[in-house]
Amino acid sequence: MTPARDPETEWSIARLLEARAGLSRRRFLAVAGGTLVLAACGDDATPTPTQTSSPTATPTQAPTQAPTEPATPSPTATTAPTQAPTETATPSPTATDSPATRVFVDSTGASVTVPAQPQRVVTVGAPQWGAAQVLSLGVPLVGAGNFEGTEWPDYIANYFDMEGIAGVGWAGDTDVEAIVGLRPDLIIVPARQGEVEADTTIGIDQLTPIAPVAAVDPFRPVDEVMADFATLLGVDPSVLDAQRAEYAAVFGQIQALLGDGWGEVDASNLWAGGDTAEAWGPTDLPMNAILTELGVRWTDIVNEAQAAGGWLNVSLERLSEFDCDLMLYGNTYGDLEGNPLFESLKVVQAGQYIPFPTFTFDGTHYPNYIACAKYILEQLQPMQPLRTDIIA
Repeated sequence: MTPARDPETEWSIARLLEARAGLSRRRFLAVAGGTLVLAACGDDATPTPTQTSSPTATPTQAPTQAPTEPATPSPTATTAPTQAPTETATPSPTATDSPATRVFVDSTGASVTVPAQPQRVVTVGAPQWGAAQVLSLGVPLVGAGNFEGTEWPDYIANYFDMEGIAGVGWAGDTDVEAIVGLRPDLIIVPARQGEVEADTTIGIDQLTPIAPVAAVDPFRPVDEVMADFATLLGVDPSVLDAQRAEYAAVFGQIQALLGDGWGEVDASNLWAGGDTAEAWGPTDLPMNAILTELGVRWTDIVNEAQAAGGWLNVSLERLSEFDCDLMLYGNTYGDLEGNPLFESLKVVQAGQYIPFPTFTFDGTHYPNYIACAKYILEQLQPMQPLRTDIIA
């Protein structure tokens, strides 16, 4: 008796072999073919070739009455038609006319053929750089990168229901076998400044045998990021209208605190790193992007971070370069409060710095931008009137 064949097992084996071993297309087909032969082992019967059915001819209907003898036309008379000829109706397009795939130009400039309506998306890398955006648009997400193990961090779990979404590991620990088992129809990886974010994902060459892979840069203003994700996922961006409106309302309150005066504010961002300090580019973090939208002038250390690829780690000896009129301060990897170098900064002495709790506001999507903007507004209100001459 012929053993039952399991199509999903055959699909997973073939995909996994290609993903893990980097097989060429010819070798992949050979392996896949071998798998199918093994699945059919034990059947002595000669397979019956599939018959190709011939097109069925449409029968011609017989006339309902015998034809009459044609009359001999008069040579002097021309017979006019009794009615106008019937026009052939043009068939209306149906749902089946819609293409199953389309081409998306991703953040690296690559043209990727993706499903018109993805239904099984996997994101690789930090969940705030892909998973959050997919969920914001209501697209089915089956797996996402997560460096927190089996627990989803607050900065995504606070906004979205993550139940039923599989974790696929992080960076070099990304679980290729798990991704194969999820049978995605689209894989999304993070990019930064035109290149795949190499530190947070595995090589695309390990993923492309599984499903189409598109890179999207999440380190930009929220409107640009979400517009790209909507295009990639085939979603009408108007689904975000309510979220945009809520963010715009909070942003308007922050802007009203100084009006055009925001252009006179010298700003920096400092993230404690134990014995080092970090600066991030003007749009690489949500709180930075909000101040950029307000029109602040970033200090040289922030612009240097942007030129370095969006992130810069320096020794504490350069801490004075972070001085400014308004500073965003994060204690993600350490705490500099109480450090003499930190306490000597003029902006710290003036009390014009906003502390950000560890990994609280992370991710370029509207729910996070709304929460972050509300926090900034809450922190700025007691500082009014804000001084803009601290480092003048």
